Amino acid sequence: MENLETWNKVVKLFKENYSRYEYTLQSLWENIFKELLHYSSLDNEIEIHRSIHLGSTDKVIPDIILKKDNKDLVVVELKLSNTNIKEKYQQQLFSYLKQLKVSIGILISDKIYLFSYDYTKEDFEQQCVEIDFVYSSVLGEKFIQLFDKHNLDVELIKEFVIKNCKIKDEYYKIKEITTEEYVKDVLKNSYKALGYDEISINKYLENIVINLKDKPEYDIYKCRSSSGENRVCSTLINKVHNLSKNDALRMCAMNNVPISNYVTFANLSSKDGKYPANVKLDYPNHDWTLILNDEYNKNLHILQIPANTFSYKDFYIRTDKNLIVLLIDTSFVDAHPQSNIENRLYKFKVKTINY
Repeated sequence: MENLETWNKVVKLFKENYSRYEYTLQSLWENIFKELLHYSSLDNEIEIHRSIHLGSTDKVIPDIILKKDNKDLVVVELKLSNTNIKEKYQQQLFSYLKQLKVSIGILISDKIYLFSYDYTKEDFEQQCVEIDFVYSSVLGEKFIQLFDKHNLDVELIKEFVIKNCKIKDEYYKIKEITTEEYVKDVLKNSYKALGYDEISINKYLENIVINLKDKPEYDIYKCRSSSGENRVCSTLINKVHNLSKNDALRMCAMNNVPISNYVTFANLSSKDGKYPANVKLDYPNHDWTLILNDEYNKNLHILQIPANTFSYKDFYIRTDKNLIVLLIDTSFVDAHPQSNIENRLYKFKVKTINY
């Protein structure tokens, strides 16, 4: 079976089993690795739910371990497909990698997250390739090629992750500099090279508006027409860009935005249009970084609040858990009218990163 055909079969199975129970997910991926990617339990090439003891009582249990020549090479952690990646899931995978001294980790949830763990770096610096479950995906086809038992090579997987993370980083950088002003400068230089007068060029450019937006993404699949004929169909993907805290920290580092040791990360809620977060009471006593992720407009807002600008008493406190409760709106105001609390935070915004 060709790699792309195999990937499309994986996507079909994923879509058919979306939101199933965890034991169904476990069974599905065991069969995918065994039947489609050729790992054999009898030959000790795949191990399920190995218990790893930590001290006398504690233990961890990775979902799947892929092996070659009786050596652990890849750890696979599975989470329900109808939940987006959570920070704790990523940290759980990293803990397995460290216990087994393995570099390649796969977290499978709403998509495939492929990690190449570099032991010389911090957890938030680890590189990750995200592979969506869409038909005819180039990354999906490559995933099948790399993780087929007959091709399994840790160094090739590392090279794949590094290359694709470089492409992703360059994409973000290009996207950030490609503003209306940048495009107009490019057009101006092009027109000047063609011999047009600069006054004419400026007059023309002053009277036009250039709007830049992403093309819509489509999921391609096979369907039948009303006459029963097979044809290729597509459906628009309403894609929300889910970032983890570590993704956000990497983007800040990539854009030379300094981050304090006290960081609060919050996603924009679709329900009320606010950034909710629970924060420990001592955070206002320190230099405090707020990272607010607008997944719908693909903006990452970074706010830097100097130490002791606020006291915890300036915020709404959840007394049952002794935590500060933030409800920051899109104007960067933390408001709790029922308690007569309003903190205007917009003056602390230092950067907005587009992604």
